[in-house]
Formats: sequence, structure tokens, C-alpha cells
Amino acid sequence: MHSSTPPRARPRALPLLLAAGLAVTATGGCGGDADASGAGAEEIGLDARPDLADAGDGDDLHAEIEHLLAERDRVVDEIVADPAVAADPDHPLVRQLAALYEPGSTEVAAALETWAGHAEAGERTLPATEGRPAFATRLDGEIERVGDGEVRFPTCNEHSYAVLDAGDQLVELQPQVEMPGEGTAVRVDGEWRLRQLTVERTTGCREGGG
Repeated sequence: MHSSTPPRARPRALPLLLAAGLAVTATGGCGGDADASGAGAEEIGLDARPDLADAGDGDDLHAEIEHLLAERDRVVDEIVADPAVAADPDHPLVRQLAALYEPGSTEVAAALETWAGHAEAGERTLPATEGRPAFATRLDGEIERVGDGEVRFPTCNEHSYAVLDAGDQLVELQPQVEMPGEGTAVRVDGEWRLRQLTVERTTGCREGGG
């Protein structure tokens, strides 16, 4: 008796395949965020945030965070298309990714290790739709200060990718899906750098549009 489950339904390493160390949380809705260390929604959930609307830098901060996210998406899209570069710490793309995060980022290290594994398996990830990136992240709400030199912000994570094997055969296809998430950024030597990005196991973002 053979299984009726289609090949595409098998689980994959979703967090590290889809983005640079995204920590996917096992939730059923937008209000159940949890970070990679297992903190509960009462600690970092959107509903539990303190009233800290003034992040200090206004429009400039908003533009800086958007720039960080856009640059990260650009670098990630290039690396996953040729994941062998992830094994070379001196490769320009690897150095660019590291520069977008705070020094010693475990998120970056975990993503690079996973992508190097994809390369060994002969897999690469490309955009599923012409003219649309494989991975795109945008701000999806207000930026809030959570400490001295640290902010957090809701995100919308759009994934539209195709995974191919060494023979260019389709392994997995995700034409388009949007998932809510959250990010944190910190000041390092006077510049904003990413600390962590998480994404929920649910579809549909908070504000829609872009």
C-alpha cells in the first residue's frame, strides 16, 4: 500500500531555508510571537508591548530599518541562489550579511551553516515568480524602543521561492505566502544593526499593502 501524501508535503527546514536564521514560532495567530530562546508572548508578544511609541529617530529610524531589511533580503536572495558561498567566511556576500547584524550574530552563523548544507545536497533556491524576489521583508507597524539603543518592530515576510536540486528538478515550490513576524535591532558604534528576526507559522500580515 502506497502513501497518498504528495512529495511536496514532506516537512523541510523552514526557518533556515527561508531566511537568514529566521526563528519560526509554533503559533496559531498573530498574537503569539516567541523568540528563539522560548520567551513567551507575555514577554515579547505584540499585545504585551509597553507604550513606547517614540523610538527616538522618527522618520530617519524608519528609513534605516527599512534599508537594513531590504539589504538583508537582497543578500539572502543572492546567497540561497548559490549557497556554496555560505561556506566561505571571506566571500563578499557573507561579509555583507554579517555587517547587517550585530557582531557575533548566532542567527547569521546558523543560517550560513544551513545554507552550506543545502549546497552539499545540491539544492539552491530561486524566485518562483519572475520580477518578484524569493524573500522580501517589510515593516508592518510601528517601531518601538525596548531599551537603550534597542528597538523592535513588526514585519511582514513575503516568500515566493522554488527549490531546485542538482539536476534542476523542482524540490519545493512556494509561489507566494505572507507571514507576520517581528524583528529587533540595536545600535553598534552609532549604527543600527539587526539582532534577530522571527516569523510566525501563520499566514496573513497585520497591515497588508506594503
